[in-house]
Amino acid sequence: PSTDTGYRWTDIPLISDAQTYAKFDVLFQYLTAFHWTLTQMTPGSMPVQPTNSLERVFNIVCLFLGLLFFSSVISSMASALTQLKLLAFEREKIITELETFLRRNAVSRELAVALKKQVVRRISQRK
Repeated sequence: PSTDTGYRWTDIPLISDAQTYAKFDVLFQYLTAFHWTLTQMTPGSMPVQPTNSLERVFNIVCLFLGLLFFSSVISSMASALTQLKLLAFEREKIITELETFLRRNAVSRELAVALKKQVVRRISQRK
């Protein structure tokens, strides 16, 4: 089938050679297409570019899907880090409250250390 420009990505000459991708075997074409797909989802680069409207639309869709995918990955990572910070803050708050309680009630140093170790151990075991 013809394209609106009359070209396909396989008509592009290789950078180091005047031969086009179409002149190489199917495995090389497949690997090139797979490489191109990976570069759409990562910050990599690739010399293959869309040469007609259908390929350009496909390229835009792939870029958009890559944007959505990596946005969700970044969002998940940010959420996990926020959760870790909240847990650390909660842990510090509990320990601070315990230390304040122990000081106000004049609990002996030995007992206070033992209690604090026990609380830290139990907090660490919670998940």
